[in-house]
Amino acid sequence: MSATKTGAALLAAALAMAVFMSACPARAQADEPGPWVELTRPQSDDQGHCYALKEKLRLDVEGLVAAPGEVGSVAVNDKQARLLFTGLTPFGATDDIEAIAFKALLWLEPETEVSVVVTLADGTQHTSTFVPDTETMIARLRELLVQTPRDPQALLRMNYSSDPREDRLARAQEALAINPDLAEAHLQLAELVWDQYDREPAIAEYREAVRLAPEYAQAHFLLGMELAMQGMTGDGEAKSEEAIVHLKEAIGLDPGHLRARMHLGWAYLHGLGDFEAAIAAFQGILEIDPQYPDAHHGLARVCVKQGDLDGAIAKYKDALKIDPELFLVHWNLGRALEEQGKTEEALAAYRKSFEIMPRFYVAGVSVGNVLAEQGRMDEAIAAYKQAIEAGPEYAEAHYRLAEAYYKLKRYAEAKQEAEKTVELDPNHNEVYPLLHSLKYKGY
Repeated sequence: MSATKTGAALLAAALAMAVFMSACPARAQADEPGPWVELTRPQSDDQGHCYALKEKLRLDVEGLVAAPGEVGSVAVNDKQARLLFTGLTPFGATDDIEAIAFKALLWLEPETEVSVVVTLADGTQHTSTFVPDTETMIARLRELLVQTPRDPQALLRMNYSSDPREDRLARAQEALAINPDLAEAHLQLAELVWDQYDREPAIAEYREAVRLAPEYAQAHFLLGMELAMQGMTGDGEAKSEEAIVHLKEAIGLDPGHLRARMHLGWAYLHGLGDFEAAIAAFQGILEIDPQYPDAHHGLARVCVKQGDLDGAIAKYKDALKIDPELFLVHWNLGRALEEQGKTEEALAAYRKSFEIMPRFYVAGVSVGNVLAEQGRMDEAIAAYKQAIEAGPEYAEAHYRLAEAYYKLKRYAEAKQEAEKTVELDPNHNEVYPLLHSLKYKGY
């Protein structure tokens, strides 16, 4: 959550509750001042504890660094970070020292240490290590909330806990009751009221955050992203066009906001069908960071839309050379390979996708479908069951399992899964002929 303009950055700092501190264990001399390093995403508490993740995620690790000398580079867990000059000052640093915001996109797993290496212009290096400690962090936040129960920032910080959604929603609403002009509270509310079937309440909260903080790049980005998602799912060109306005605003405030550039490309591609504008957006990312794998993924999707499967496969592989852990790219690669009739390669890609992200039950169903097409029904059933375990509410997985049971003449089990499909999705039209066939057979 950063912006390149000083005013926007200061506002972002206030909104993001950046009151954090970190230790710098590796310094040239014990009495040497700085550099000061602050981690702002994932969030840390006031003792430097990084907000521990509940699952493996690929995200922007962001923070601030200031030093008495010129900062040459910053690396996070050996990944080179982008430097964004801002007017922010890390906790503990003096105001007369220029600070730099940094951002690095990488995978983090639960309990991963975050190591930030600052290299000064004279070649000396300084390391700060952030150690995730969820229980300690939450305990400190609860103490803070007891001491300052009417502090809206304390209420919002506490919402980084894993408390039930109702508790976090109540705190965000209480923070707004104390201070109705907290844009960050509206952003929290948007996430808490988001619903896949009714996103308008979330959009309303994002709009309010933008109104209150028009120079907050992240607010424009989140609103634009949500509108772009609606535009992709058939809500019309108007949503996509509005999304593009806000995504461009986010990029104007923070030119290095690569996720905003990615969603701009998606809005052009899926929302408006403007291939040239989408290509320009994705290529613009690669001009900033040639090693940004999602941009290659975006270019691959353009190739698919244009009917160029060979080009798409090449671009998917380019993305995976940079980051082999992109489960969605593996899945899309599998789709392209399957369409070309390369079923064994497709099966390997689907398996890899599901292995990397076991919660991605769609990939599990794709594995099962290929196996079923090959007549490997017992293996297909095992794959469908894994998908259902990952996503028990996914009707398609139950339907495919019902089909597999039917082919093996295990009619009672087929009927059970077919009825579960209808229960989860009454509009799943393909399941009704199967139920009719089962009825004809006495089930």
